[in-house]
Amino acid sequence: MVLFCLALLIAPGARAAENLDLVIALDLTRSVAVGAPGQRQEFEKNLEAVAEILARMPANTHITIIGITDQSFGEPLTLLDARIPEDEGYFQERINAARRTLIQAWVARTRKLDPQFMHTDIFGALLLASQIFQNSPKGREVLVIFSDMRENAGNLNFERSKGRDVHLSPAQIAKGRLIPQLQNVEVYVLGADNAGKSMAYWTALRQFWSEYFQSAGASVKAYTVLREPPQFAPVHEGK
Repeated sequence: MVLFCLALLIAPGARAAENLDLVIALDLTRSVAVGAPGQRQEFEKNLEAVAEILARMPANTHITIIGITDQSFGEPLTLLDARIPEDEGYFQERINAARRTLIQAWVARTRKLDPQFMHTDIFGALLLASQIFQNSPKGREVLVIFSDMRENAGNLNFERSKGRDVHLSPAQIAKGRLIPQLQNVEVYVLGADNAGKSMAYWTALRQFWSEYFQSAGASVKAYTVLREPPQFAPVHEGK
């Protein structure tokens, strides 16, 4: 009877957590260095939102934070690469300590970080993210993007486009480019602000990226100006 009771107490903590591979793409370009008078920049809000995600990381998570720059794939910028251990600890002391360490590392890494790049290479960041997923153990794969999604690198410039000009098919955009392999990846586009643009432009841009992610095999879970963190709580069998 004693052994049976101990088994009941230990079993919940001993259950293996689902492997989570999380990639966060953070826009480091000047297009997010905007904000209403007297308020924080969109970039600063994105930094805080990333820290909030780090504070909620579940056990058995590999997290990679990359920068969206003018050459996101050609010259990749990794801001953070870490892993949350599978063992949470009996009172979750291990996972809480890991989260605190992550947040401290993030604050230190971004203390002097500025959105200084002139052009926004989102396509390159997506290609980089796909390779990170391919080189990681299989499990739940989540891509979180903090950006206004206004691609303006190479021969594409969504920043200057009007709403109707964004109605390009993914096939047209992909011509001469590699389509990222994002099969079964959950995509969350957060902080996609509409500063200086019409609602028609924002809607057209959201429609384009939704179709583009679909062509890459991904599932868009959110595309919003808000920054609500995704739900990472594991779903156990029988629930």
